[in-house]
Amino acid sequence: VLIREFPVGGSSGWHVHPGVEIAYLLQGRMSLEEEGKPIRTLEPGDSFTVARGVAHNGANLGTVPARLVITYVVDRDA
Repeated sequence: VLIREFPVGGSSGWHVHPGVEIAYLLQGRMSLEEEGKPIRTLEPGDSFTVARGVAHNGANLGTVPARLVITYVVDRDA
Protein backbone atom coordinates (compact mmCIF):
# COMPACT_ATOMS: atom_id res chain seq x y z
CA VAL A 1 0.00 0.00 0.00
CA LEU A 2 1.35 3.43 -0.90
CA ILE A 3 0.39 7.00 -1.70
CA ARG A 4 1.38 8.16 -5.17
CA GLU A 5 1.34 11.77 -6.29
CA PHE A 6 1.14 12.91 -9.91
CA PRO A 7 2.17 16.50 -10.66
CA VAL A 8 -0.06 18.67 -12.82
CA GLY A 9 0.24 17.29 -16.36
CA GLY A 10 2.08 14.17 -15.14
CA SER A 11 1.28 10.58 -16.10
CA SER A 12 2.37 7.08 -15.22
CA GLY A 13 3.08 6.08 -18.81
CA TRP A 14 1.71 2.84 -20.22
CA HIS A 15 2.70 -0.12 -18.03
CA VAL A 16 1.54 -3.43 -16.51
CA HIS A 17 1.78 -4.99 -13.04
CA PRO A 18 2.42 -8.62 -12.03
CA GLY A 19 -0.74 -8.46 -9.90
CA VAL A 20 -3.91 -6.50 -9.21
CA GLU A 21 -3.83 -2.73 -8.64
CA ILE A 22 -6.57 -1.22 -6.45
CA ALA A 23 -6.60 2.58 -6.14
CA TYR A 24 -8.60 5.40 -4.55
CA LEU A 25 -8.25 9.04 -5.69
CA LEU A 26 -7.81 11.37 -2.73
CA GLN A 27 -7.20 14.65 -4.57
CA GLY A 28 -7.17 15.98 -8.11
CA ARG A 29 -8.70 14.87 -11.37
CA MET A 30 -7.27 12.03 -13.44
CA SER A 31 -7.88 10.01 -16.56
CA LEU A 32 -7.47 6.23 -16.54
CA GLU A 33 -6.79 4.47 -19.83
CA GLU A 34 -6.93 0.67 -19.79
CA GLU A 35 -6.27 -1.58 -22.75
CA GLY A 36 -9.62 -2.54 -24.32
CA LYS A 37 -11.76 -0.15 -22.23
CA PRO A 38 -13.05 3.39 -22.69
CA ILE A 39 -11.10 6.19 -20.97
CA ARG A 40 -12.44 7.03 -17.50
CA THR A 41 -12.27 10.41 -15.78
CA LEU A 42 -11.71 10.10 -12.05
CA GLU A 43 -12.70 12.63 -9.38
CA PRO A 44 -11.82 12.58 -5.66
CA GLY A 45 -13.56 9.63 -4.00
CA ASP A 46 -13.49 7.46 -7.14
CA SER A 47 -11.73 4.12 -7.08
CA PHE A 48 -10.62 1.61 -9.68
CA THR A 49 -9.11 -1.84 -10.08
CA VAL A 50 -6.73 -2.90 -12.85
CA ALA A 51 -6.34 -6.63 -13.43
CA ARG A 52 -2.97 -8.38 -13.53
CA GLY A 53 -1.13 -7.87 -16.82
CA VAL A 54 -3.51 -5.24 -18.25
CA ALA A 55 -1.71 -2.28 -19.83
CA HIS A 56 -2.86 1.06 -18.42
CA ASN A 57 -1.94 4.72 -18.06
CA GLY A 58 -3.07 7.32 -15.53
CA ALA A 59 -2.73 11.06 -16.17
CA ASN A 60 -3.37 14.15 -14.06
CA LEU A 61 -6.00 16.28 -15.82
CA GLY A 62 -6.40 18.85 -13.06
CA THR A 63 -4.79 22.04 -11.81
CA VAL A 64 -3.47 20.55 -8.54
CA PRO A 65 -1.31 17.49 -7.84
CA ALA A 66 -3.33 14.27 -7.93
CA ARG A 67 -2.92 11.91 -4.95
CA LEU A 68 -3.95 8.26 -4.87
CA VAL A 69 -3.84 5.51 -2.28
CA ILE A 70 -2.76 2.39 -4.18
CA THR A 71 -2.72 -1.24 -3.07
CA TYR A 72 -0.89 -3.85 -5.14
CA VAL A 73 -1.76 -7.51 -4.66
CA VAL A 74 1.05 -9.54 -6.25
CA ASP A 75 2.47 -13.02 -5.94
CA ARG A 76 5.35 -13.38 -3.54
CA ASP A 77 8.68 -12.61 -5.26
CA ALA A 78 6.93 -10.99 -8.27
